[in-house]
Amino acid sequence: PTNSSTSHNTARISSAVALLIETGRDGGLTLSNGTVDTRDANPGGSANIESIFHAQTAEVIRAALMASANRQAVTDDDNNGFNDDYVVNTTNGLNGHYGAGQLDIFDAHQIVTGGEHDSREEGDLTDIGPNGFDYDASFTNSDVATYHFTTSKESQFTASLVWNVDIDIADVVWVGGSANPNLTSAATLHDLDLFLYDRFDSSLVTSSTSTIENTEHLFLTDLAPVDYRLEVLPKAGQSFNWDYGVGWKVFVPEPTALVWLVGGGLLWVGRRR
Repeated sequence: PTNSSTSHNTARISSAVALLIETGRDGGLTLSNGTVDTRDANPGGSANIESIFHAQTAEVIRAALMASANRQAVTDDDNNGFNDDYVVNTTNGLNGHYGAGQLDIFDAHQIVTGGEHDSREEGDLTDIGPNGFDYDASFTNSDVATYHFTTSKESQFTASLVWNVDIDIADVVWVGGSANPNLTSAATLHDLDLFLYDRFDSSLVTSSTSTIENTEHLFLTDLAPVDYRLEVLPKAGQSFNWDYGVGWKVFVPEPTALVWLVGGGLLWVGRRR
């Protein structure tokens, strides 16, 4: 969307989320490798338990939307002075003005329909596909999760790691049917990082290591054609057992044909990226 107002974009994002949740539900165990129980906590202490597929989780849906977002900056339609190319300038790999970029529901749908691919530590030793996701329901402070892939051509690569803030419902004070607005004592932000390594020499290609966000993002426009290792790693000094979702997209740009008009005729010159 070119209109940046909240009123316009809330409806668009909500519609995209609904479509992806429906896709994950309809895909069942064809797209997901398992299910997880969710719970709507109520002030009275009761809860509605529902089992959903991994592709339907909030972590996976958000990771798919952010990894698939078009990071090409829009033109300055509202004359606010922001019409530069997309530049990563936040600690978690985003742009301070454009965030993850423009909504791209087609690519988000491709990430979800690409299916779940477990990490190598969970037993899947095959390479991940160009689009896909993983959901880990029980990731601890001593774990590491790695995903291998290979590019045969220079590619664009994005990956988003998402996890929720840990809210201890037992520590939330319910007052008049509403939660106490001061949730500081009940909230814990576990700290996860995202890395990309060259598998040939184990050199670090790029990373996202924010200490204040619950998302990490990688964005590369000129990924060389070699073997890579994507890695999810917790920072040291923590103790937790938590869940996360990660989504990725490997895209080979289509070459652009150059056609010149010469002497009233068309001359084919070649291709460029």
